[in-house]
Amino acid sequence: MTTTLVNVTCHCGTNKFKVAFHTSSLPIASDLCHCNTCRHSTGLMFIHTAPIINAPLASDASPDDMAGKPENLQHLKAYSKPSGRLTRDSDSWSVYTGILEQPQGIVQVGAHRFVESTIDGGFANHYPVVSGIELPRYKSMKEDGETLPFDWKAPKLLKAQETLFKANATLSAYCDCKSINLTLLRETTITKPKPNVCKWSTRHQLDLLDRVNIIDTYTSLPVVLDPKEGETRTPGLAQYESSPGIFRESCATCGAKVFYWTRNRKGGDILDVGAGLLDQEQEGSRADRWFAWADKVPHPDNPVDKMVLDDLRMD
Repeated sequence: MTTTLVNVTCHCGTNKFKVAFHTSSLPIASDLCHCNTCRHSTGLMFIHTAPIINAPLASDASPDDMAGKPENLQHLKAYSKPSGRLTRDSDSWSVYTGILEQPQGIVQVGAHRFVESTIDGGFANHYPVVSGIELPRYKSMKEDGETLPFDWKAPKLLKAQETLFKANATLSAYCDCKSINLTLLRETTITKPKPNVCKWSTRHQLDLLDRVNIIDTYTSLPVVLDPKEGETRTPGLAQYESSPGIFRESCATCGAKVFYWTRNRKGGDILDVGAGLLDQEQEGSRADRWFAWADKVPHPDNPVDKMVLDDLRMD
């Protein structure tokens, strides 16, 4: 059976390898996963992976190397989570689609799964169709077959939203291993309102920019950080400078993306927090009473997958 090898690399270049697909299966239609573990272990509102043949191969591999399963996986360098979806001694591997050299023609979105976990439908509400075809919204696994309607919300959330929103309400955010726990407070009185703060503290966006996608398909919302007395950094974070003056902070244990900030941003006290960390049990994964989605996709001129951009624009 003919195989197709695709180059894979992370943003810093520490991981460079190849993954194999059955050519006849391309493009693979794989699901966007909205489960709590995937959201809180990445800081994203969903993950998209594609199953590959056996384990990842070295970057100089050829089709002849597909004869047997490689025993040496030293070409994989783990940062804080495995490069594949499962453990290294697994017989089943998947690759995050954002690090494929070119995902278009290799993989596409086929469905949403674990939509019920979001409590409010999550990102599935913003990505309802692919190439004009409505995506199934599975309650849990595709194999179970049960789907949820567009704009679905859990009954407990609908009931909770009948009550008035308290001015002193707080919203929790946490990574999967709970090493990072954040408490978000609503903006109160500002003596001198900052237009930039007001604009960005109420909107989060999906970024499909090529180089950003290599790091992670990132959904984020801007906040103002108020550290505890005596703290200069949030404990438990690992910092990566993705570009000069641009920093990404992740949980050093589970790898969840926590903060994004830049030295050049107007309003130096603002940073972005991963939207996938929000406590879905309080207000749903989107927390619509706290935040609103921007009606545009930033950086549309250099998408990693133009088809995805076109589908989002159609919505």
